[in-house]
Amino acid sequence: MEKPIYIPEEQLRFLYRLADTKNQVNWHAQYKPNLPLLEEVVPLMQDFVAQGIKNVTFDQNSLRAVIGVSGGIDSALTTWLTAQTMRKARETGTVKDTSLILLAFQGMSEEDFEYAKRFIEDVSINFADLPMDYQERDLTTLLKTIDGTTDEIVRASGRRKFYSGELSTRLIDCITLEFANKTLHCSMDSTNYSEIVLGEINLGAGCECAPQTCMYKSQIFDLSEIVGVPNYIIDRHPINSTFGHSKLNGYFGQLPDALSPREVYRVLDLVLFMLYDLGFLPGVVAEKLGHSNKFVENVSRRLKRQDHRRQVPHFEILDNNLRSKIFEGSFIWN
Repeated sequence: MEKPIYIPEEQLRFLYRLADTKNQVNWHAQYKPNLPLLEEVVPLMQDFVAQGIKNVTFDQNSLRAVIGVSGGIDSALTTWLTAQTMRKARETGTVKDTSLILLAFQGMSEEDFEYAKRFIEDVSINFADLPMDYQERDLTTLLKTIDGTTDEIVRASGRRKFYSGELSTRLIDCITLEFANKTLHCSMDSTNYSEIVLGEINLGAGCECAPQTCMYKSQIFDLSEIVGVPNYIIDRHPINSTFGHSKLNGYFGQLPDALSPREVYRVLDLVLFMLYDLGFLPGVVAEKLGHSNKFVENVSRRLKRQDHRRQVPHFEILDNNLRSKIFEGSFIWN
């Protein structure tokens, strides 16, 4: 398998960097998890997963889901929650049958692929009572073909290639969706709220039921611990599946040696929450949390730059009178 695509440092800084040095960040200012409260959320998420799958498949008597497993904590939590939901439904007799399909793909980073295979094996052991199937495919040739085609278009149009794209994520979601549509399964989405707030949304990707979109990344760690996701997934350094680089080293040029990925996200998520959810000004956040103004300003600019990814710009006619006039004469009444 080829090595992940290399991103030049200046490109990485433009795309991800929030702080260059560790002294720009107060690493003690962390979100404090409320695990007992999150434990109460788990059954609500399971209920959502069950009803979401039923709504997508138009079948109230079955739970059929397919998940592209990346080897990261987000898809691991989605998988574990979905499996728990299916087990609960079978035990209570609320559905007649269940079907869980897990997919793993070569073509993303080698590390992700190995973690995905190990995790899927653990799922099959821990949920041996569930009807389950695992499929593994090599997307390397397909990825090369699509990437080469777009590169040809770039060259033929006289343009400069600025960014390597997010092809593997888009393609994996595309295949997962295609399988789901062809077999009346629901494709499960693993996007978390931190990704949404930061605008790390791959347009042209995404699936049909998304149980984690209101949970910050640090809460994904907490929930994974609560439901029993294996520790080697929880303790792992998150990486970008397409490029194979550490996401946290993309955000921060320097990190304290003693801090775990979970703790780093607790620092970042608290800043995101105060800026995005509470609407505090960057200077207020910096003062309250003890961060440098530069770090919080960088985060704030990132959020504003990514507004178009959270909601794709779309044209609307806001004048209802104008909308009505456009349709005048279109109705034939008996």
